[in-house]
Amino acid sequence: MPCPLSVLVVDDEPMLAELTSEILADFGFNAITRTCPLAALDWLALRHGLDLLITDVQMPRMDGLELARRAHIAKPDLPVIYVSGYSAQLAGTSLALPRQTLYVGKPFTRRDLLTAVAALCCPNTPIDGA
Repeated sequence: MPCPLSVLVVDDEPMLAELTSEILADFGFNAITRTCPLAALDWLALRHGLDLLITDVQMPRMDGLELARRAHIAKPDLPVIYVSGYSAQLAGTSLALPRQTLYVGKPFTRRDLLTAVAALCCPNTPIDGA
């Protein structure tokens, strides 16, 4: 995929966070994984150049909606993909998604994830082979 992106993946399920990062890395993305939203905020405070946030909606200590809200303080145009095992209506407060935001239900396929990433960040990039 000729669209190199820096992607922060935040999910409190370590295996799922790592799998998501591996899928992204296989397609040439620089994937950074955090399993705690507070650790993700610490990482964000020290880094620049993030292109995309992928976050679970339901996590202990801070949900993905709050994580994205805080990330948008530093980078208002940061695209976000929310992932959750709940339906979009049950995952948050009806998850009224703003522009530059998508929802992907768990479990998701490689194609589901890469289609969402491409739609937000690389709309002209084919995802053949996903």
